[in-house]
Amino acid sequence: MCGLAGWAATANAPELGALAPMAEALSHRNGDEALCALIDRHARRTVVMAASSTDPELGISAALDGAIVNAAQLRAELGRHGLALAAANDAELLVHAYRYWDKEVVKHLRGAFAFALWDARKDRLMLARDRYGQKPLHLRQAGAVLYFASEIKALVRAPDARPEVDAAAVSDYLALRYVRGPRTLVSGVRKLAPGTYALWQFGNLRETRYWTPPDGDTNLAPATAREPVEGFIARLDEAVRLHMDGARPAGAFLSGGYDSAAIVALMKRHSERIATFSAGFADDKQSELAAAARVAKHFGTGHREVVLARRDVLGALPQAVLRRDAPFHRPADVALHLLAREVAREVKLVLSGDGGDEILGGYRRHTFLRGLAPGAKRVNGLFVIPVAEPQEPPPAEGATSSLKRILYYEQVSWLADSLLERTDRMTAAASL
Repeated sequence: MCGLAGWAATANAPELGALAPMAEALSHRNGDEALCALIDRHARRTVVMAASSTDPELGISAALDGAIVNAAQLRAELGRHGLALAAANDAELLVHAYRYWDKEVVKHLRGAFAFALWDARKDRLMLARDRYGQKPLHLRQAGAVLYFASEIKALVRAPDARPEVDAAAVSDYLALRYVRGPRTLVSGVRKLAPGTYALWQFGNLRETRYWTPPDGDTNLAPATAREPVEGFIARLDEAVRLHMDGARPAGAFLSGGYDSAAIVALMKRHSERIATFSAGFADDKQSELAAAARVAKHFGTGHREVVLARRDVLGALPQAVLRRDAPFHRPADVALHLLAREVAREVKLVLSGDGGDEILGGYRRHTFLRGLAPGAKRVNGLFVIPVAEPQEPPPAEGATSSLKRILYYEQVSWLADSLLERTDRMTAAASL
């Protein structure tokens, strides 16, 4: 894992020393990763970035934030094509995978990732994010210079940056409690969309969506599998296994709900020793600590509780806001920050149930769309779900049902721009 920072320019390139303050702002994302400065200057362009892997013979350099969880599969596949990469780390693997698949490499990667890759042979910079946007990547264009970084705090340290608040984004935040992409709270800084890669070449930037959540595909035929639940569990189990195949010990955030409990249950299939972690407030009557403890006992995990007092939240608030690059709208966000700090002392990788409700329709509002309510209406950018009249027929569960449209909207907005963004910032702040 390493923070992405750098720029590409066809004119008016910044001084090389400008990379240092940008990279320093992201030092918490680097962990133990050793970085070097890639500097490629030519008469017609300049590319500077912090890189974690450089192959001078190929003329390809890469910086990878996150992990490629199907690395073993990719090594085997590339090996069949004559590329022996048994000892390659993820960033080195990315370089060689790109060498073979070119920009189509993103379709072969699994995991939470964002990367910047410079191909000197083609004078081309490639920037990409994972399918759901678990890892961030921000852009700022200033004349002939394209700046990129994992977090906004690095971009505002770039030369000639004059950060101003985007009033329209503030309006979004007050209405929705998050800012919908590609906009951010800083004017001129935008997010690269999830499931998207961008190519910068000869001063031109082109963005391509390489993946879209299936709930947004109106031409997708309804599932016909005889055992859809078993099929889903098999795929989820595969995802858990892939995340646990690495050399680092893995833990889990455990809330006591179905999502995190399912993750822990699947983790136990692949390891007897599982560490689980929960956080809650001492005076919270709705605390889930007790429920989480029961789940941990049932599965026999090494469980640790972090009990928070109000003074803990108030004391951590300034630092948490600094790391979040945005205001907080609920105390649980600060609790996640404090929990991540404690967890990072024991493990460097944790799994969670984040996103389960947005993908499976687990919120209470989704139950209306399964048979208790007519189609939702969109009002001022928000979906309003009316309560159904008993005599009205339930909505169809086909490819274009109201439920699928709602889930797609939540997956490409709330999930990416709020839930996953919050989790990334609070865990990355602890190098987790």
